[in-house]
Amino acid sequence: MIVLLCALLAPAYASDATASALPASADGSAETVGGVMGGVVTPKPVDPVLAGDIRTLLQLTGAGDLALQNMLVMLDQMKALRPDIPEDFWVTFRAEMKGEELVEVLVPVYASHFSRDEVRAMIAFYRTPVGHKLIAETPALTADAMAVGQSWGRELATRVVQKMQSSPPPSAP
Repeated sequence: MIVLLCALLAPAYASDATASALPASADGSAETVGGVMGGVVTPKPVDPVLAGDIRTLLQLTGAGDLALQNMLVMLDQMKALRPDIPEDFWVTFRAEMKGEELVEVLVPVYASHFSRDEVRAMIAFYRTPVGHKLIAETPALTADAMAVGQSWGRELATRVVQKMQSSPPPSAP
């Protein structure tokens, strides 16, 4: 999610030097990185029945709301990293965040990874008691996993620094 926010903010507040460093495509626009940064993603058309099933899946799982919650956390982190961006940008950005829009841009992404039968199988799963529990537990599970992951990352970084400090530097060839 932080990558998504960086991709969103970089073009909007890039310096002219940064913008000119992006490679240009044949039409003169900036190339995209992973289909996101520097350009507009044009999704492939999706079968309307499959698109409807994907919307059902995303609504059932609360994917749009969960993504917005995660984006709000990431926005606070980005705001701290980018004090050069005016406060009114952050306020307007938050006001413009809409789960329905995110769901619509996710439909072609899901369609490129899952068949109609697979989407319907996921819908059937999420309608079961254990599927309902997974949906209900996902926000807390995500928060707990992020906390554990951050702690693990700090411990790993400490070990690496200690290891590097205790071993002689590699010799140059």
